[in-house]
Amino acid sequence: MVKLIPKSPVFQMDCKQFVEHHLKDNSVDLVYADILFDNPDLTWLDLIKPKMKLDGVVYIHTDQRSVLYVLNTAEQFGYQHQSWIIWGYNWGGRPRNKWPAKHEDILFFSVGNTWQWNPKAIGIPKATMIRSTKDWQVPTDVWTDIGIVHTMSREKDEGEHRVWQKPVKLLERILKAHWRKNILVVDPFCGTGTTLVVAKQLGCQYAGCDIDSEAVRITRKRLS
Repeated sequence: MVKLIPKSPVFQMDCKQFVEHHLKDNSVDLVYADILFDNPDLTWLDLIKPKMKLDGVVYIHTDQRSVLYVLNTAEQFGYQHQSWIIWGYNWGGRPRNKWPAKHEDILFFSVGNTWQWNPKAIGIPKATMIRSTKDWQVPTDVWTDIGIVHTMSREKDEGEHRVWQKPVKLLERILKAHWRKNILVVDPFCGTGTTLVVAKQLGCQYAGCDIDSEAVRITRKRLS
């Protein structure tokens, strides 16, 4: 039996339990999942597919350790790969004997052949004007204009969970690209809640879960 999503839709539980018992079929417009990068369990991705609307979209945030595995598995589950976003940043230490790994990967999938897309909502200023009257353009699939939430950032949340925190601007870009009235945004690994915070700010419906009680506490505090 599927339970209705409450007014404070942040659950402390395993994501598979959350998907099976708290999401209705054909109800979800957008999923953002910041998964474990090393040997991730993607069973939830198959379970959530019936919950997605036919024009729904899924963003999976990972890195070089599992990006190819995620891509291949998602396609096996029937998702259509649309974009491979490189999120690059210039922060932190550097190894002495190889190129520093300073990017993460965000894979964008669709459920069907069409989806909501708002290019002007995510437009950035054009560097040059060549045979065009527009002074903006859609960002490419290489994002270097959004920095990480580093140790000195004002966005940093409390405790050890801040290591995984993603910046508001990153989620704003993703959600604004697909925003529409009454959109339902789901984060099955919500951590300290940035996805849900941005969804609330944009007037979206939202729901998420995390197995960690402290992460859920921080998320609920940020949403209060």
